[in-house]
Amino acid sequence: MLWHRRGVVASALVSTLAASATAQEQIVASLPWLHGQTAGPNGTNYEPPQDDRDLWVVEDFSLTTGTYLTRFESWGTIFPTPLFVFDVTVRIYDGLPTTGNLLMSSIPGTGRIVAAGFENRIVADFQRQYLPPGSYYVVWNASTRTSSSQIAIFWAQAGAHAVGGGLPDNAWQWNPGGGWAYPGNIRAVPAQLGGGGQIGVNFELFGSSCYPNCDGSTAAPSLNVADFVCYQNRFAAGHPYANCDRSTAAPTLNVADFICFMNSIAAGCS
Repeated sequence: MLWHRRGVVASALVSTLAASATAQEQIVASLPWLHGQTAGPNGTNYEPPQDDRDLWVVEDFSLTTGTYLTRFESWGTIFPTPLFVFDVTVRIYDGLPTTGNLLMSSIPGTGRIVAAGFENRIVADFQRQYLPPGSYYVVWNASTRTSSSQIAIFWAQAGAHAVGGGLPDNAWQWNPGGGWAYPGNIRAVPAQLGGGGQIGVNFELFGSSCYPNCDGSTAAPSLNVADFVCYQNRFAAGHPYANCDRSTAAPTLNVADFICFMNSIAAGCS
């Protein structure tokens, strides 16, 4: 019955869908690098057998409106060269990762470095997971050839967030494996080379307010049948994105979500 109703909904979608306004990705939270620092913390996922040395960079941020996360970027480098990453992993927590809950992660295998001298961007993508308004922590690291003594470094940045809320100068290095012997396995990112004070670390989170643009396309019309196919695939995979009506009663994914999604596409995005 469910597959039959899918066909009914899909037919209705094809017959009613019109060209919709393009919904662009935008920065939803950021502490951008302003070129005031040329050093920063080690944020490296070490190769085995050094997993206890894994270091994560931690920054706080807040949102006043909900968003569908699409991408993460941070300015940094791999030292020494060549610039190489196996992957970049980004996580969102509802508190410091030592005690907070993991809410979502970036897509495995999407991590990459966009090389441009000191302007290198270390990047990973999200699956348009929904993040409601609230206060959060973004936690990230990069996997590189630590067996060849390479590490990932992310440029420090003092001052207030440019987009979204968050406390200034309060970045952390988290070492869940305990290999660095930090008290509680976490320490402030120092503001001075001697280890004193605390500073921030640059990052940018991108997202979109357009829920039905499932495939993240930007070419007009951004909302089309491809988005419904994308939605069907995510529904079949049981992805949280498919819970269009955000219901909590089991089963959370049902025919009502298909109707909700069709209505979202018909309403369009600005």
